[in-house]
Amino acid sequence: MRRLATGLVCASALGVLAVFGAACAAGGTLDNEPPPDVAVAPTEPGVKLPPKSSSSSSGEPGGEDDDDDLGGPTGDGGPTSKPDGGGTNPGLDAGPPPPPAPVAGDPCPTLDELRSASCGFCGTKKTICEKTRDGSLKWAPYSACEGQPADAVCAAGSVEPEPCGNCGTRVRTCSNACKWVVGACTVPPAAECAPATLDLTNAGCPEDQYGKYVYRVRSCRSDCSFNPYSSCISPPAALEIGQTLNTVSSTVAILAGSLARASGTTCPLTAAFGEGRAYAYTQIRNPLSMDATVSIYNSEAPGGAKIKTNLVAYEGDEAPSTADARKQCVRASTSFNQSITGGPGFAIMETTRRVTIKAGGSIMLYTSAVDANVSGSVKVNVKTEILAVPASTP
Repeated sequence: MRRLATGLVCASALGVLAVFGAACAAGGTLDNEPPPDVAVAPTEPGVKLPPKSSSSSSGEPGGEDDDDDLGGPTGDGGPTSKPDGGGTNPGLDAGPPPPPAPVAGDPCPTLDELRSASCGFCGTKKTICEKTRDGSLKWAPYSACEGQPADAVCAAGSVEPEPCGNCGTRVRTCSNACKWVVGACTVPPAAECAPATLDLTNAGCPEDQYGKYVYRVRSCRSDCSFNPYSSCISPPAALEIGQTLNTVSSTVAILAGSLARASGTTCPLTAAFGEGRAYAYTQIRNPLSMDATVSIYNSEAPGGAKIKTNLVAYEGDEAPSTADARKQCVRASTSFNQSITGGPGFAIMETTRRVTIKAGGSIMLYTSAVDANVSGSVKVNVKTEILAVPASTP
């Protein structure tokens, strides 16, 4: 019996050694590099981790981000916004953290030992244990940061606030995939509008007294409250974009006159111009120090009708004056999305047809009626979707 017990103990010990050996043979991880696709959040003293669970879930964030955002910010999200990748959090079950990254110049134990550390936007850098002139072993200076993904936009673990909505704020956290994960937008209860945006109404502007297509216009102050309405005037032919994400600025375009219709879905335009149609040009300005990607769409104007339209956008602050210049567009759309525009036939530039307006720059938007012998007013709406620091010029 004693021999049998001894044998069992030995077998158990060998099993433990076998498992330990297999674990040692597994590939290591980079020093200081957490598991991918996990939102990094600071740890508060005294906070206890939740008990380990067999499953987890997270809500999908709201907002408009689609597959061409390349890691840009999502919509306002909400409290259930999830990190990139979603799913369970391997950081809670990953065991002890890796050892800290070596510091260049510190002593090291083994000649020619190589170590790696995370750097930049999900990149890596390397050092080696070298012998110095006095014969001691020290970590060499790190190599340049390499392997940063093209779609990485932030340093993992960084946390920062950003403005959103009508004078609101939200916090965004950079995940271990180096992409932003945004929290809910908190908006002051008294906020009415987004700064610099316009609001129009035809209330109190009878046509027999003021003529057609006049409106009272009010602008939004920096504190997200409205200025008083103006007297009855023609609608502004220029507008500024909303200065925070997911805000919409609008004016009214009066489709009148006749110009050979430009239409298409790609730029430069290749199709021949069509017959004359009522049209209007609207200047859209970006006053910010960041590039802005916006969606643009028509909808029914106050007192207006549902008019089938198409849209073409041109870079700059002047309307093209020749046929060749009219072909050199930056975006064109004949697409419709009634769930957004509120009526059939109103054109929209969204998803892959959104327009990027350079920091401090402008575009000219051409809106035309699709059908002959149609004129009138349509609303022009510009929604701020993405704000990004301009790329540096080499």
